[in-house]
This record gives sequence, structure tokens and C-alpha cells, in this order.
Amino acid sequence: GGDGAAVGHEPGAAAPAGAPAVSARAAGASDGVPVGRSDDSTADARAWFARATALERDDSGAAVHAYERALAADPAYVDARINLGRLLHDTGRLGDAERVYREGVRAGRADPVLLFNLGVLLEDLDRLPEAVDAYESALRADPQLADGHFNVALLYEKLAQPREALRHMARYHLLTQRRPG
Repeated sequence: GGDGAAVGHEPGAAAPAGAPAVSARAAGASDGVPVGRSDDSTADARAWFARATALERDDSGAAVHAYERALAADPAYVDARINLGRLLHDTGRLGDAERVYREGVRAGRADPVLLFNLGVLLEDLDRLPEAVDAYESALRADPQLADGHFNVALLYEKLAQPREALRHMARYHLLTQRRPG
């Protein structure tokens, strides 16, 4: 599987060194709701999303249900899709998590966090070439995604592609070095 257990973290927080991290989005962290939805469905989706994030710590089953309700109200609500996939992954429902992420990809959502999380999931399923593809897609969507460069560098090393591994690790170090200031 992957290099470690998947962990959720707030956007912008550093992942644990050496471990793939599955990212989460907090309520209000980004809009994530597309333009063109009715006000009622958008409000319903946001309300279910807020409820789900509040439930995650104490009742993962209820949180899964609330994220599913948010997506029923608005299937293109990316933040709900990201968090639902992460929660399913964290609770061992890997096939369901993959379905949630792939539905987002099929809907044309090139969200870097969604693609990154798909990469972590595929890595945990030991489907390394597919994981590389997901990480590379995440990096096309956001070339500044340091954790994506780190994870794909480790995979390229495992896949005996040292030139690609070095290129991504160098980019990771460039993105994460502290600047004096």
C-alpha cells in the first residue's frame, strides 16, 4: 500500500513527512459550489456540508450521510466530494472512495485536491501507475502543490524512474524551503 495511513488536514497545512496525506476542506474554506445552481439547492448543499464537517469527529457514519445529502443537493459540490471521499478512505471503504473521486473527475472537475486524494487512494490500493497519473493530473491543475510533487517523486523512485523522481523532489524542495524574511 501507500507509505502510511491517510490523514486529513486543513488546506495549506503540511503533510507528515514520508506519508501521503489526504486533504480535507473545512466548512467555508472555499466556495466549491458552481454558479448556476438554484439558491435553494446551494443553501441545502452548504447546510449539509456544514453539518457533515461538524459530525466527522464524533459520528463518521452520520457525516458520510450528510456529505451524501450535500452531493444529492448539488452533485458538483467539490468540497463535499473531497471530504466524502477522504472520510470513506479513512474508514476503509476504498471502493466507495474511488467511486466518489472518479465521479468528480468524470464531471470535469480538475480540482487538485480531489485528484491528489485519488492519487493517495490508488497508491494505498497498490495501483502505482494509476496513482502517478492522478498525482500528475493534480500537478497540472496546481503546479504549486508541494505534497503532490513529494508523493509522485516517491512513486517514480519505486517505479525505477529516477530522472522523474529527482525532478519532482527538486520541485518539492523548492516549494517548501523557507525564505528569509
